[in-house]
Amino acid sequence: MVDSQSESFSKQLWEKHKKQAILSQYTPFIISLAAGNLPVHTFEAYLYQDIHYLTAYAQAAYIAEEYAADAESKEKLQKLGDYSILYIQTCSSFFEELGLKYKPGSVPKNEATIKYIDFLLKAARTKITVYTFAAMTPCNKIYTYLGWEVKNALSAEQLENNKYKRWIEENTSKAMKLQKRYFQIFNQKSVKSMEYFIDKLSVGLPEEELDKIEEYYKKGLEHETQFFLAQEIVGQEVVVPLWKQLQGLKWSLVSDFDLCLTKSSCDLEILKVHEKLIANELLRAIPPVWQKDNLNASAHVISACQNDDDIKSALIEEGLIGKVSHAGNKGSVESSIDKLEAFIENRGKKLSLYIGDSVRDLLCLLKSDIPIVHESNEQLIKVGKHFLVSFSPLFKGLIDKQREYIDQASLSPWNPNPCVIYTYTYWAEILAFILLGT
Repeated sequence: MVDSQSESFSKQLWEKHKKQAILSQYTPFIISLAAGNLPVHTFEAYLYQDIHYLTAYAQAAYIAEEYAADAESKEKLQKLGDYSILYIQTCSSFFEELGLKYKPGSVPKNEATIKYIDFLLKAARTKITVYTFAAMTPCNKIYTYLGWEVKNALSAEQLENNKYKRWIEENTSKAMKLQKRYFQIFNQKSVKSMEYFIDKLSVGLPEEELDKIEEYYKKGLEHETQFFLAQEIVGQEVVVPLWKQLQGLKWSLVSDFDLCLTKSSCDLEILKVHEKLIANELLRAIPPVWQKDNLNASAHVISACQNDDDIKSALIEEGLIGKVSHAGNKGSVESSIDKLEAFIENRGKKLSLYIGDSVRDLLCLLKSDIPIVHESNEQLIKVGKHFLVSFSPLFKGLIDKQREYIDQASLSPWNPNPCVIYTYTYWAEILAFILLGT
């Protein structure tokens, strides 16, 4: 359960379950939409499913309004229902802009949409208003989140040339607006309003009720991910998830396992000093022009301090056991050369992905086809840039990679970008990139 004694309840719910939003962010649908090469027929199918959902969204709002105990909640729910209907009425313009003919009711609901609708209506029929807000808010929240993540990953020119620019801009609107072209309900103002009601209606509730609210909120986010995953992309290869591209091929994921462990303040201080010393030595060197060869390395998960049982336990918890191999505690794997030797020792002939967390990982990262590090590793990034290495956020990198592919282009094996290392903020980004949908 979230800690009701600190920040607002709604903010805690978002921070605790943001991982699910990241999974939606890394779906093939969103990556392709951001790249601007999402097939129009896929977006068309999505619009019809979205209309089905918004119709149910309005229905749930009206049902919940009947049971709301206070005037403020009633008014908000009435507006949510009305706004949804108004938005649906303007959807024809979306089809027209894409050269499509709008045929209301011509496309049946898919399984993900049906489950999402059933979930919304079930929440509304509980007659407990805060449950309805908890079930509906994730949709408002996640669309705003996705809109900004996509917009921030694109240059002004890329946004202007993106055929789905309207979708992106609607979901990054800061104010409610009624225009001839569209009426947008999923924006920052709407989200804050929804969160206000979650906070207001949850005050003073016992822990079991707060847990129930959290359950509805979490389920709402999960349904959003499934909704995006259900949008089938035909005739266009996609860069996510990685495992689908490489089915039947030999590939390996290599991770400095210790990077995802909780360390004591003493350990962190020692590591910080050690990293700085290594970085300072490397920064004294004259930066060369890197010549990246075609080495495809392969190895197991390697840890210098965790035993084999600890690694297995962590992999099982993340649902990775049986999908990612591991080598257990190597003990002596400490220096850059040690790591590189262990990396090369287990190399294969296909694609390799290396996730590092220290300057000592730089050699392995540069030998990997898909190198990834955490964005907070200042020393590693500083040294990398000194040696002419570029760093790109993983989400942006995947959008750029998706933009490279045309219809029926083969993505296997992954074509690496020389001297480019991807950065991530949340571990969920790694899971989404590799294993989403499993």
